[in-house]
Amino acid sequence: MNNLDEILEKLSKERLVFHSEADFQHALAWQIHKIHPNYNIRLEKPQELKNNQIHLDLFVGVGSQKIAIELKYKTLSLFTDIPKKYNPTKNENCFIENELFQLKNQLARNHARYDFIKDIHRLEYLVSKKIITKGFAIFLTNDKNYWENSGRDSMDKNFRIHDKQILEGKLDWNLKDNPSPKLGKRSDSISLQKKYKLNWRDYSDISKICRINNNFKYLVVEIN
Repeated sequence: MNNLDEILEKLSKERLVFHSEADFQHALAWQIHKIHPNYNIRLEKPQELKNNQIHLDLFVGVGSQKIAIELKYKTLSLFTDIPKKYNPTKNENCFIENELFQLKNQLARNHARYDFIKDIHRLEYLVSKKIITKGFAIFLTNDKNYWENSGRDSMDKNFRIHDKQILEGKLDWNLKDNPSPKLGKRSDSISLQKKYKLNWRDYSDISKICRINNNFKYLVVEIN
């Protein structure tokens, strides 16, 4: 399956926005099925990984090929009208094609970036062990802080995933100003086997409907 951008483009014509990551997961699975009805598609397929069990967001069987797809959907709240005072912590709503969308402000960007790169790492491992033939990590968002390069020397600067960023080698937190952060399960460094240049693409533009946070972009990283 090499036409994931084409699949996402067709999906964007039918679904401009999703209520949640699970909604995105189901819609993408259905779109793949419509284009490729002979593919075997499973959601949340359990898989053993280094003595731990994980669940692959999407698993696609294509003849002898086994393809895993991991998804991230991170949002900022949508606003129908520009408020007098924009409050980024307040969840507003927006009607899109007569359907109400109330997206949450998911602001833990450092965690989201880490988790996305962790997905790439896991998929690399599954490919190396020949458990899967190929993997895709997908990130969809209306938060420009992911695709734009702020240039700030932040704690998560090594996990930045902005457009044209290159991910490779061992990645760790930048702790020079914060030597004891509360990272929990995300405290470990991540080592990537290959080099990845990140290219963000447009998904949907709902600026005629919603006045703020109205541009959705996506990132696809292919692992093989």
